[in-house]
Amino acid sequence: MYVATMSFYSIRQAASIRTAHLLGTGRDERWAIGRQALLLAGALGLTAALTLLAAGPWIMRAFGGEGAVAEAGAVYLWCLGPYLVMLACFIALGGVFEGSGGSPALARITTCGVGLQLALAYGLSGSGLPGVCLAMAASMALQCAAVARMYRRTRPPTGVGGRPVQSAGLPMYSTE
Repeated sequence: MYVATMSFYSIRQAASIRTAHLLGTGRDERWAIGRQALLLAGALGLTAALTLLAAGPWIMRAFGGEGAVAEAGAVYLWCLGPYLVMLACFIALGGVFEGSGGSPALARITTCGVGLQLALAYGLSGSGLPGVCLAMAASMALQCAAVARMYRRTRPPTGVGGRPVQSAGLPMYSTE
């Protein structure tokens, strides 16, 4: 988990730095940077999820888990997959907004998401560990929906033939 989440944050940092750098030179490449960050983070999140799915029991035993504890831990690692993929995308795409001054909006989305996750986890705790994992995934799905809405606003306007429109005095958005 630690290695996976740190890899997501490294993508976030790269996206943040690249976004800020390009905005500083007058180029708004948030859409392209976000797309690249999402692809890379999604692939890393999926790799982490599949690794935990395949190796959950062995990971638990490697850390000293035995019997029911190892079983419960493996179930948790298996159920964590969808959450990890969404978390990867949320964290990485956050770099685009962090680098362009959108951190306050991200903080609000995260705060609301944590509150929702706690309420859902409490409500679904009767279903055991899978219920808590479902709460995590549901909360992250809503956070992803909120950040996706923000991301759609960064898409450059298109004109005839789907080509980017250049505003007077502003550099044209790159479609690369």
